Amino acid sequence: MAEPVAPIMRAKSFNCPHCNALAHQKWFDAYALYTSDPPSLPDDQALLKFIDENQSNHEYENTVNWAKKYLLGKPFGHRNDNFSSDIHLEMLYFTQCFSCEQFSIWVKDKLVFPLLGLDTTPNEDMPADARESFIEASLIFKASPRGAAALLRLALQQILIFLGQPGKFIDKDIGALVALGMPIQIQQALDVVRVIGNNAVHPGQIDINDNRDVALKLFSLLNIITEAIITQPRQIEKLFEGLPPGAREAIEKRDKPKP
Repeated sequence: MAEPVAPIMRAKSFNCPHCNALAHQKWFDAYALYTSDPPSLPDDQALLKFIDENQSNHEYENTVNWAKKYLLGKPFGHRNDNFSSDIHLEMLYFTQCFSCEQFSIWVKDKLVFPLLGLDTTPNEDMPADARESFIEASLIFKASPRGAAALLRLALQQILIFLGQPGKFIDKDIGALVALGMPIQIQQALDVVRVIGNNAVHPGQIDINDNRDVALKLFSLLNIITEAIITQPRQIEKLFEGLPPGAREAIEKRDKPKP
């Protein structure tokens, strides 16, 4: 399988950030048309009604197609023959994919739309604040793996706090959880990516030694940790609660310390 070609300034072909196809890209300069009033955005429901009522009306075919593209909420090309004056916008460029015809937006030499994220999702049982940090990390991963790793360390701290730990020193918090029954393998895995131990990096801190591989491991580890110390205990507790009351009482009586 061919290696993907990342979008870079002035390249004639690369993997489209919309459809991911390796395709030819058309480049466009940007021009601004002066308007004395702020933009007036059409009502989505009105556009849907217009499309429904004029779908087969050839007289409005161009307008129907425009409305369909507008409802997608993405930049698209539209010819306007009424331009009286325009301004050439420097440092702002567009590319259009030959495969999917979607537009991407560049400022100077940086792709700013669409955002290049990582297709990964947090465990559903991850605490809300940690999930937010995890998702933000996935959105910036391709642009800044080091920034993503810092956010993932913050997410780890947020999980530890959720589990009742102070959250100030990750190594001590992890050690406490291991003493409470968390698999020792998770502590070893965190050591591999310098989260704890002699080369520990503080939560939310960017480490110059972080790279793509470190960030990818942290994404996986956060889901593994959540599964091991939040999801599985909840599932076991739910199964236990599903036992008949007599069976639960017998188990509790069996496990009660002997006087």
